[in-house]
Amino acid sequence: MKKRIKEFIQRIPIIKLLNLTTLIILIISLSITTLLVRQKQKITQRVEATPQKPRQQNGVKINKHVPGEIIIKFKKDFFPDEKFSKEYNIKFLNKILAKHKLKSGIQKQIEKVGLDRLYKAEVLDQELTNLLRALNKDENVEYAELNYIVTTLSVPNDPSFTNLWGLNNNGQNGGTTDADIDAPEAWSTIHDSNLVVGIIDTGIDYTHEDLKDNLWVNTAEQSGSAGVDDDNNGFIDDIYGYDFVNNDPDPFDDHGHGTHVAGTIGAVGNNGLGVVGVNWKAKIAAIKFLDANGSGTADNAVKAILYANQMGFKITSNSWGGGANSQALYEAITVANNAGNLFIAAAGNNSSDNDLLPMYPSSYDLPNIISVAATDYKDQLASFSNYGLTTVDLGAPGVNIYSTVPKGACKLCDPSGYRYLNGTSMATPHVSGTAVLLWSFSPQLSHSEIKNKIMNFSDTVIALQGKTVTNGRLNIYNFFDNDKVPPSAITDLAAVSIDFNYVKLTWTTVGDDGLVGQATRYDLRYSTVPIDENNFNSVSQAVNVPIPLASGQTQTFKLAGLFPNTTYYLAMKVLDNAGNASAISNVVVATTTNPIVIFSDNMENGINGWTVFKSPGEENVIWHQSLRKSVSPITSWYYGNEQTGNYDNGFGSAGTLVSPSINLTGIQNTHLVFRYSLSTEPDPYLWDIARVQIYYRGIVNLETLLYPMITNGVFKEETIDLSAYDGKDIKIEFDFNTVDKYNNNYEGWFIDNFQILGSTATPTPTPTSTPTPTPVPPTPTPTSTPDLTPPIVTITYPVNGGIVARNKTTTITATATDNIGVAKVAFYVNSTLKCSDTTTPFTCTWFVPAKKGANYTLSAKAYDLAGNLATYTVNVTAK
Repeated sequence: MKKRIKEFIQRIPIIKLLNLTTLIILIISLSITTLLVRQKQKITQRVEATPQKPRQQNGVKINKHVPGEIIIKFKKDFFPDEKFSKEYNIKFLNKILAKHKLKSGIQKQIEKVGLDRLYKAEVLDQELTNLLRALNKDENVEYAELNYIVTTLSVPNDPSFTNLWGLNNNGQNGGTTDADIDAPEAWSTIHDSNLVVGIIDTGIDYTHEDLKDNLWVNTAEQSGSAGVDDDNNGFIDDIYGYDFVNNDPDPFDDHGHGTHVAGTIGAVGNNGLGVVGVNWKAKIAAIKFLDANGSGTADNAVKAILYANQMGFKITSNSWGGGANSQALYEAITVANNAGNLFIAAAGNNSSDNDLLPMYPSSYDLPNIISVAATDYKDQLASFSNYGLTTVDLGAPGVNIYSTVPKGACKLCDPSGYRYLNGTSMATPHVSGTAVLLWSFSPQLSHSEIKNKIMNFSDTVIALQGKTVTNGRLNIYNFFDNDKVPPSAITDLAAVSIDFNYVKLTWTTVGDDGLVGQATRYDLRYSTVPIDENNFNSVSQAVNVPIPLASGQTQTFKLAGLFPNTTYYLAMKVLDNAGNASAISNVVVATTTNPIVIFSDNMENGINGWTVFKSPGEENVIWHQSLRKSVSPITSWYYGNEQTGNYDNGFGSAGTLVSPSINLTGIQNTHLVFRYSLSTEPDPYLWDIARVQIYYRGIVNLETLLYPMITNGVFKEETIDLSAYDGKDIKIEFDFNTVDKYNNNYEGWFIDNFQILGSTATPTPTPTSTPTPTPVPPTPTPTSTPDLTPPIVTITYPVNGGIVARNKTTTITATATDNIGVAKVAFYVNSTLKCSDTTTPFTCTWFVPAKKGANYTLSAKAYDLAGNLATYTVNVTAK
């Protein structure tokens, strides 16, 4: 038998809970304290400071990574040898997965994506960027990348709540009643699970009194021989999991983060101690790859994910992220997806939009990932939480979350064994625990079906509308709600306006149960083939559809992003909180129009009115017409050197490509469409900045339309709404700036197939007035005299000099009148277009950033049907 030290864990006093309801739910009886076996083995800690800003090596900026380490994936049938190592001056070339035996099914999945060809190399003293560039050009290398560092995604602070509001919110301490996941309601149906959840994190304190009875135990290793791989999985003595930081079988938590996550998922329920997890009874496996500082490496993350797959863990909880886009990590999660396993991940704590600034691994576009934002006890998006309409799936409680931590000496340890933490790290285990409970209740479901139910059964929350895919916050009870009455079907869905790229719909709202109450969400589908009940779930689904209003009201939605001159079929269903769906609505058939092509250039006919500008002191103009790559099919505009294929000229550079002047008089619904390919540093928002800007007469500063995403050499089509500039004379500018002289040997920026599209502006007809007995016709206006009278516009809220609440959404409201009619009002914050509105009252929803004392200039620009413009500006302060 293995040599072990038996540790007796003394029961701590019952924590006094302030909320009596929670006390009754959580504390019913005491369980018998059991012995816990812990292997006697010293944990060797690898403590590595995590830099807060990108570091420099030999003057080159790099993302957080392990110094002197890279990851290489070789092409099939190539085996690196000593010659290869000498050629690139690297040593200790080791196969990442070479040490461990793998079950045949997992091995096949690994081989399918090629992770069996993944190596970690130690790099000798040389410049990393050039080495990676050379390796990626080698015919035997599929890819080479840095061994990125990722970190925990929690934000510790002092206690401010005394109960588990995320599970059951009764309005305690100023919270909003029912801003929770309705765990007690669900527990009336099920509170125990039999699935194993792998917590990929800093490890778990498996001696903790509130966790030890819910730990997964590898019984083959526990009852086997010390120092022997009893279950033949390639890992010796992995009783509770594995430690990939120190490469040993003791995944004890020396940081505290993983233990906190574990408590939310599965702290023992009904034992009279501390807290309770989403699951009263669970099987929690400790997979440690983050060290005592809360940081870990991409190669160890790959090993951790593959270990979970190998051991058959259907769910992993991943409260970490922040590294750059790692192909190796993507492929490991792909293996999990192919095996039918869920990967639940934190969205990040940067208060940023993951649609624009991806947070990996939660932002990988894989069907088994559930990306989780954090909400607070008032059902607001947490001030620190990342969000994303297309990349973040839902929210969950993540502010002041009380859970288990080790009692010893570590970064997040506490003598009581419990503490409060903030972060999307804390939101994620609420979803992980829910997934475990739901899958235990319905084991016949696939991982994609469990994901869909978690998303579809979320509570619609106004603060998350447009911020997440579901517009919702996690709710576990909705899965078990016995409500069987679906909403009524919508019967008057209609198209009220159609253009070349959108259809505007209107309908009368229905209720939660038939026509009574208020429904939870809409499911709007569209297709180029007829829609019926049989194919409804398989055709395209609209995003950012509004939250249902109370029954009997009129609601509208503009479905944009459609193709011109195309017939679409549109239909919708209405869902309630229990997931009951109405029958399909009446089907609308609408054909989009053809746009007017105001300007078009495929870059094949010479300069064609384009101009370029260079940075002061630059000898050569970098923007030029290129034959290196295009889609048109020969020529494109290129920011880079035609000979070297990059924009490195030995010093920093900047340049702007400017379109000819484009007149939009009489045009509405203007859109810019172009194709581009962009390859720059991994963080294109700090260095090597590419942006698309617009100029029109009368503005002082250019207005930024887009910071394009890196496409890594692949052309992407981009469409930008320019309707706020209808009627103007505009120029589009493509601006590139390297910021400094370092790391400029990427390919650069290609622009091709540039178009400005729109529709003819049509004045809104004036309703005919009731004639009088002796009508007197108005004096006609000469048709030869153009309208030169601008609109009158006023921002009514917020007022000039007013205060707006930071970290919250505010609605900018304006009034506008005009002698011939207002076409639209465009709203700007500090010269950046936020939104536009075409109907009164003119409004724009703005999420005020977190910075205290920040000053903002808000502008409302009103355009009439003749293109005349009026502007009203106020200044506000965020507090």
